[in-house]
Amino acid sequence: MKISHKKVVEEHNQFAEEYDSWYEGSYNEYVREIEADILLRYLPKNKDIKILDAAGGTGSLAIPLAEQGYQVYCIDLAEKMLSLGKVKAKKKKADKNIIFKRVDITNMKEFKDNCFDFTFCFGTALSYCDPEKALKEFKRVTKKNCFIIVDFKSLYRNLGMLIVKKDEKRISKLLKTGLYSSDFHKYTEINYRIGDIENLVKKFKFKLGYILGKDIFYQYFSKLKSEDVDKIFNNQKNKKYFMDLDRQLRQNRNFIPLAIEIIAVLKK
Repeated sequence: MKISHKKVVEEHNQFAEEYDSWYEGSYNEYVREIEADILLRYLPKNKDIKILDAAGGTGSLAIPLAEQGYQVYCIDLAEKMLSLGKVKAKKKKADKNIIFKRVDITNMKEFKDNCFDFTFCFGTALSYCDPEKALKEFKRVTKKNCFIIVDFKSLYRNLGMLIVKKDEKRISKLLKTGLYSSDFHKYTEINYRIGDIENLVKKFKFKLGYILGKDIFYQYFSKLKSEDVDKIFNNQKNKKYFMDLDRQLRQNRNFIPLAIEIIAVLKK
């Protein structure tokens, strides 16, 4: 399924200044910790490697890796997001280990074949562009037997929201095409079932490590008031409890449909 990401880039440039503030608060910090937890399980311990953060925006994940001493390339098409990332990296004195570059993930002509030791694409960018072109490029620029970790917008998540709203028109469209138009964005996104992701993996002959649910308790916490959720996650004991439980269940196919997004752990 192909989709243009022109409107996505335009919108991200428009709200770049606000973007990071949307992910503040103890619960959002917890979700970032989940992402980092998953990445660190597959990230090589050797710091003398090149990491690609594809569609990395303001560098929320790239900068902490650069702070640890890794060489990171954070690429995106939204120039304003990248500019903000440069400022953040400089403030944290991580700018020597990170390169922000305007690159299209569906056509990374700036990079040679087999030049990265670890590639990841979080933020569900594959739901906003041509996923086949992007996956083909990820495979090209990543070295053999190295990990490529990507996430996707979950069809199950948005289906649940539309069922609650009794929005029959959008439910029908989502189930037939996988396409979803939200109330907050000007662009259409691609939503994925577990099987859709597995089919993409087979098509490009990746070695599939795992399919994971990112934040499998999202459906539960989304029903609570934001202030109540923050109270829960301001408590470190609670945060540790849910993180440990998430680790146990994120790979269980019975729980993946509850997650906010779906992650594929791949190898070239």
